[in-house]
Amino acid sequence: MKTIKQLSLAMLFFLIFSLSGGAYSSPAGTNQLRLQTGFSKRTGETAFSYLVTWRKGDEALKDINGLMFVNGTETASPMTDVEVAYKMTKALNAAVVTRTPLDRGAIVKNNKSKLLVGNKDGFELTRITTRDYSNQELKYSIPDKSFKSASTGIAIDIVYSAAVEYIAGFSTAVKKETAGGFVSVTIDNNAPIKIITDGKTTKEIESELADALGSGASFSSTAIYPNFVQIRSKNYKSFDGGEIQIPFLNAQSITIDVNDSGLGVLTKFVFTSVKQPIQIISKVPYIIGFLLTGILGYVFWKKKKPVVTG
Repeated sequence: MKTIKQLSLAMLFFLIFSLSGGAYSSPAGTNQLRLQTGFSKRTGETAFSYLVTWRKGDEALKDINGLMFVNGTETASPMTDVEVAYKMTKALNAAVVTRTPLDRGAIVKNNKSKLLVGNKDGFELTRITTRDYSNQELKYSIPDKSFKSASTGIAIDIVYSAAVEYIAGFSTAVKKETAGGFVSVTIDNNAPIKIITDGKTTKEIESELADALGSGASFSSTAIYPNFVQIRSKNYKSFDGGEIQIPFLNAQSITIDVNDSGLGVLTKFVFTSVKQPIQIISKVPYIIGFLLTGILGYVFWKKKKPVVTG
């Protein structure tokens, strides 16, 4: 009888520990974002950066930011889409090791012109921001899922190229305006939605694009999540008061193409499913109670069972 009680108690503690730990544990690749890069349509050298944020359970958010410079059409060695993806992959993985050597929650993989960012086992990605001033055509997708089914919200912030801050005060006296061209957004394989940019402000472009995208998109004067700030600036851009938000895009991919040397684009992704573990934790006491009742009932039954002698 003593042995049965000891085994029952050990099993209970094991189940409690497993449930508590498992409630916060996310398998690798639960949150992912795939990016197909392009080539710069700008003439000179411009910046492209990629921010990834993650967490583990209720611990503080961790973030890393990879920065690279993209050679344009009139440089000595214009970069291909494959080179952009490869160098950004290296920059991101190096940032993970440098900034969070003991808490590496994200991993980046590269396949030709595509790079895939995903969470490592036990971690969850919370948000991603890309900042592009090279006028690449950038295509985003989530493997085997739509953005809606992956609970991933999207925001598109059209910004002036001159407003990017490489160092504090860099763009204070720089003129901010469009150069003329277009911004287009393509959902899956549908026809591109193109907005002419000549003579328009970024707010006017965003409002027009939000209307063209339909009821699933809207112009917002509040950012989808707080801005990323770091002491050592890396292609940082403060929120300019407006962005297009698409919280439930039922599509496999979205392609954003900025073709205006006066403009850049910040594309933001927020993984809303990371709140799900809290719901699991709230059910743990009921699961434990059920298991405890079963174990105690089994012990009581063994105690009352008559002994058969030969």
